[in-house]
Amino acid sequence: MNKKLLENIFLNKKYFNVFFNASLHQKRIEHLEIISKFYYKHNLFRTKEYPINNKLLNKWIESHKTVEDKKIASNLIKPVLYVSNKDFLENLKKSAERFNKYLISQNVRKYYIIIGANTVYGTNETNYVDIGKSNFWTILAILPYLKVKPYDILLNLNMAIEFSTFEKIKNNVEIYDYVFVDDATYSGSQLFEETIHGFHLFQKHYLNGVDMNKNNIKKLLEPLTKNNLDKNINYNKNILIKNNDIYCKINVHIIVPYISFLAKCKAHKTELLHNIKIHLHNEYFMESYNKYYNDICINEYSNNNIINTLENTYKNFYFKSELIPIYFSHKMADNVSTIPYLLLSGIIINHSDIIKNSNKTNETNKTNETNETNKTKSKKYKFVQFIENCIYPKNKNMNPKNLPKYCNKCPTAQSKIAKIFVYNYIKKILKKY
Repeated sequence: MNKKLLENIFLNKKYFNVFFNASLHQKRIEHLEIISKFYYKHNLFRTKEYPINNKLLNKWIESHKTVEDKKIASNLIKPVLYVSNKDFLENLKKSAERFNKYLISQNVRKYYIIIGANTVYGTNETNYVDIGKSNFWTILAILPYLKVKPYDILLNLNMAIEFSTFEKIKNNVEIYDYVFVDDATYSGSQLFEETIHGFHLFQKHYLNGVDMNKNNIKKLLEPLTKNNLDKNINYNKNILIKNNDIYCKINVHIIVPYISFLAKCKAHKTELLHNIKIHLHNEYFMESYNKYYNDICINEYSNNNIINTLENTYKNFYFKSELIPIYFSHKMADNVSTIPYLLLSGIIINHSDIIKNSNKTNETNKTNETNETNKTKSKKYKFVQFIENCIYPKNKNMNPKNLPKYCNKCPTAQSKIAKIFVYNYIKKILKKY
């Protein structure tokens, strides 16, 4: 096991070129399985729990000044869903079972798993796979539940399309199913608007020494183009799309247990734009604040009033109506997706104070110099933390702008904890050699 870890293509940059050889698909899957077994052996999918403590939550709400302030605080927290480690892993398994049913019903024996697509390499870096990403951690977690082993795991969808073409031409192997795995998708922008939407944009790869540039790929695909279809191809089957040379439909699978309604809409839009079929294998649809307050009956005042008041009260903490009020034991998403600074800090913001300060500003003519001086002063805040096992610095002079450097520590992403564990383990191995 130790030697296999040292030579693993996902852990050692030295072997990164293995990802660009189409014929080494079996080796890639073997190396992936080695890491998955290592993670399970060392319980790297089990996390500490961070539930909301209802007693402390009530104390936080009651610490607000007025009845209206308390109601606003309650409206902020009411839609929040906490997903425990047990619930997440169970729903991940159920998502895998949905995919397994598809494989059986459609008699699919070969498919690709796609790591990601932040760049052509499927990672923020250009010479290694970042195992600290949540999607890679989730791939390792789901692997034992897949009844049909993936044919290959590749860096991005564009590469998978090319490798499919290569397999069809050289080995007469047909693969039309492409799988993305992650823990959750919030806005769906990265997955559907950047990753899948951009798959048709050609990238350069080298397959077995063949330069797969645009001219060469067209020559290789010549028998498969719309105007010159090979007579041996079954017209009822999907044929690959590549630079619009191939007219057919491919299947993209999203095995993500938690998907937002917005992401679902973007998936449908992507289907229509690119003539591909997107299969969502999820267990839960996440609601934004806006959708939550649109769907429930509020007698006191309208949804618009609730949302507008929340945005006005918490605007300095990056609150927006499209944010998803959810967090997991294995990860708290950033402020682009949810409300980490408000949940983790337990900071108390009174709407009545904001109105009061706003009226004072309007009534008093202050000089620009005085205004600038006031801006630099740190406001004193009160905190009542209500998330269990979360240690947060209770600095009463905390400026909202300083919150990010504290709020990314609890709960720390389990994928990053696992990454640190793996590389520390490898360091220990190296000392023995």
